[in-house]
Amino acid sequence: LLGISCALAFCNVVEVLIAALLLKWAIDRNRDLASPAIMLQFLLFAVLLAPALTGLLATVSCHVAYGSGIWTGFTKWFPAYALGMAVMTPFTLALYNPNLRKLFDRARAVRTIGVLLLVPFVSGLVFHQTHHSLRFLWLPLLMLVVVEVGMLGAVISVVEILIIGTLFTLHGDGPLWLEKGATMQGTVLLLQFSILVLLISVVPFAAILERERQLRARL
Repeated sequence: LLGISCALAFCNVVEVLIAALLLKWAIDRNRDLASPAIMLQFLLFAVLLAPALTGLLATVSCHVAYGSGIWTGFTKWFPAYALGMAVMTPFTLALYNPNLRKLFDRARAVRTIGVLLLVPFVSGLVFHQTHHSLRFLWLPLLMLVVVEVGMLGAVISVVEILIIGTLFTLHGDGPLWLEKGATMQGTVLLLQFSILVLLISVVPFAAILERERQLRARL
């Protein structure tokens, strides 16, 4: 038990190192974090490559220790860690962004707080019932957040949706349970991919809008 725990901890460290070193190399060449090139490399290196390599290493370790299936273990490891990279890395950067404080100054505080409170309200509405799927509300909601608050607000909102979606889904509520014969493992996997796709769809749009705002300010 100690050996496999150390092996999995090592995989976690290696995953972060792979993503950090490769992204540092990319950022050293282009420091515009909102550029499409940097976002594409973040997707390839941090969201796909790092979790895939360490997921393979972790599942091989579990196979050697317990004889568990490699593909089964990989399908459990990769989505969760890819989602963690995709959501928590931008969220952490957002918390350390100096522009975050500007969203809560006197001129913008009411609008920012109102929009960010609207996200959990709508998310609770989406996940509260299991008769109809209201997931189509997510995209226009996040578009509103991007327009009113910006990229930082979009990243924070995705984390809000993830937390609320996880709480409801684990209690057997929400539109992800509409499929006949839905299981906990399959539903959680679907939630992970839904949040990942949502993030990949919204963040590039927010980055383009942010670059346009910066260009206007310079002009």
